[in-house]
Amino acid sequence: MTRLLLASMLIAIMIIMAIPMMSNAVGESSDFYGFAVKYQDGPRKIELAWDKGNLQNGWAEGEWVPYQLLITGVDMADPSGYVVEYDVYNPQKGAQFVDLVRGFQLKFTSEKLNPTQANLFRLQDSNQGWPNYTLPTATFPTVNAYNSGIDLVEAAQNSEMDIPGSLGQGALNNAQLVALDGTGDIWPGFRWLDIRYDQINLGKPLSTTPDNESEFSALQSTDSFGYFIITKDDFRRAGVPENTTTIVLYFQFHLSRTSLWSSGLYHGYSNPSVPAYEWGGYIYGNDPEDPFNEVTRLGSKYYSEGSAGHAMLLGAAKTVPIPVPGQNLGSVEGFKRDATTGLGLEGWPVYVSAEIDSMNFILGTITDETGHYSFPSLTYGMRYITEGQTRINPDTLLPETWMQTSPVSGDGVFDIDLLMMTSKTYREYFRDIVESGNLMYIPPGTEDFVPIFNPPTDLADDLGDLGYVVEIKARSYAFTEKDFENEFVGCMKIIKLFDGYENVLGFADSMLPGSIDVTIYGNTDGLSYPTTGTTVTITGVEGVYEWQRCDLIPGSYTIAESTLDGWSVDIEPEDGILTVVAGAAPAESAVATITNTYLPGCMKIVKLFDGYENVLGFKDSMLPGSIDVTIYGNTDGLSYPTTGTTVTITGVEGVYEWQRCDLIPGSYTVAENTLDGWSVDIEPEDGILTVVAGAAPAESAVATITNTYLPGCMKIVKLFDGYENVLGFADSMLPGSIDVTIYGNADGLSYPTTGTVITITGVEGVYEWQRCDLIPGSYTVAENTLDGWSVDIEPEDGIL
Repeated sequence: MTRLLLASMLIAIMIIMAIPMMSNAVGESSDFYGFAVKYQDGPRKIELAWDKGNLQNGWAEGEWVPYQLLITGVDMADPSGYVVEYDVYNPQKGAQFVDLVRGFQLKFTSEKLNPTQANLFRLQDSNQGWPNYTLPTATFPTVNAYNSGIDLVEAAQNSEMDIPGSLGQGALNNAQLVALDGTGDIWPGFRWLDIRYDQINLGKPLSTTPDNESEFSALQSTDSFGYFIITKDDFRRAGVPENTTTIVLYFQFHLSRTSLWSSGLYHGYSNPSVPAYEWGGYIYGNDPEDPFNEVTRLGSKYYSEGSAGHAMLLGAAKTVPIPVPGQNLGSVEGFKRDATTGLGLEGWPVYVSAEIDSMNFILGTITDETGHYSFPSLTYGMRYITEGQTRINPDTLLPETWMQTSPVSGDGVFDIDLLMMTSKTYREYFRDIVESGNLMYIPPGTEDFVPIFNPPTDLADDLGDLGYVVEIKARSYAFTEKDFENEFVGCMKIIKLFDGYENVLGFADSMLPGSIDVTIYGNTDGLSYPTTGTTVTITGVEGVYEWQRCDLIPGSYTIAESTLDGWSVDIEPEDGILTVVAGAAPAESAVATITNTYLPGCMKIVKLFDGYENVLGFKDSMLPGSIDVTIYGNTDGLSYPTTGTTVTITGVEGVYEWQRCDLIPGSYTVAENTLDGWSVDIEPEDGILTVVAGAAPAESAVATITNTYLPGCMKIVKLFDGYENVLGFADSMLPGSIDVTIYGNADGLSYPTTGTVITITGVEGVYEWQRCDLIPGSYTVAENTLDGWSVDIEPEDGIL
């Protein structure tokens, strides 16, 4: 698309359109004025005035042009609306001219004014063009005053007019409108006029005397003219009485911006959350059914070659020019270079961002084969220029690794991580714009913007640290040598893994260290880390630790982990040597993987039973099938709590062993629960074991618990009595032995419940029998019958 620059001086050509539209009411007349701004470098003058003719050369794209319409002989009884036609599009030039209208306010009187009085009733040159700015006097004798005066005028032309937020909704009643008098940027003596958005940017009228917005077609992208209508009911809602004779209507036209219209960013006007929606921006949606869906075109600067557009009150045949911008468009350009070689770098992304008409935008481009980038067709205001952190390698299609070396801090340079955008950093501000979708791209060497579809939301994290800020204005609009330089650097990545802890008894993820220290050594001088080493701390969550830097001087480095008690270390590569390669993408980093494997300890408990082998009637099967032992952690954070945990140890025929090798190293105490009928001996004596990290099973901390059986004793004393005085009875006649039966009173004793006969021998009447290898319990002793003798037993029932 060819773009033609216009002469800075604007020659207004009035075009009177003989269109058979609505007629003025009988006796009604009107005058139409625009605000003229003229910059004259010769005598260093600024000329400001309300004018029906040429609005002069002091205009640029994106500025708001004030107008006033003086209507006398008003007939409130006539139902016809007031329709203003204005140029919006030049199909020959492919350029949008006016795109928005705002700031409707009016004053009125019921007095009958003569022409002189009516002319004085309107805004005068002394009022100037914008109610929110007091502009300088017309002539400036000094250079400084002239320049500062232009700054004031530009500020007014680009101001964000303070319009009460409820206006444009069509819901205000008369009392509310009157209450808004004096609120916002309003002229003294004026009232806000509540014009709904759907009364602005209308298409062709469908009748010669339309009295509401329904009598218009929808504005099409090919229409050369747009329209707005103000109805008598609009006047009435503003408090205009029926006997009104004279009305002054004030409003502003917006000169469209090439940067928005050529990129499609003007579609943002159709968002109901931005003010421009109420000013006619509603028509610029980009849904498939919207008339401006796929439209891109030039802006107001390219509308005409020396001739102005016009605005006219239909039926009055009165026109007033709309100025084609005479001020130069802004531009920013520069080069992207390799700081080492000085050569230009092709394919590097560069961005310019701006807040325009209460909307935030980003335009992007990439550098050409020489490293050059350019943003033409920029409008006035503060602009921020940033670069991508890297570029995509055309061969690998992966991002390369560079470190920004220029610009450096100073005037006109800003840090993207400093607070600057209403309590946000520029990086956050940039990210918000990307997420909103207001990001477009311009290929190098062209002026045609195209959308960047589905931009990555992490784009703001891929910006260079420093950028440029410029203020584009009439006296300073072309910025060159906004250069960026980078050094080719490399990436190093350290991955830290923890292993072997998942199955350790009592180990929780929260017990993993919050950070680990790694030492990086440069293997030669002049690298990013010295040969003496630098310790870096790597943080992580639940065993996942990663560290990466992509601003390292290429070369050979060695990675070594600082000691971490209780963990073994395995590093890959084995010698810890990494080679950082220049330009390698983050995905191609030199990677060291350090794996720490947890070293749990072993504990073994050996349980022995002793002293039961020679116990009468005791069998191996009578040994317990299991025994309970309590293990206490002597400090918090061990595999067993300080309150103790009971473990059950099983065994076969007196052989009981328990071992675990998944224990957190530390000090534990082992104690056996009570076992009736057995004594306890533990080794070590206090039961304290120290579980050592990494000890093999054969090197377990061992507690040996020996239970010795405690048997009981039984004694039977046999006495013979009453034979001493028996005539002829001799001691030799006493029996040599006697039989006694011993019954176990329960199963599992040394003698069965069916009894066992034992023979007790003695000499001369003294008979004793004793055993101390008996299973404790209840027994009954009964003597077998002995003819010729009576029996008396103590205890009486024979139970022992």
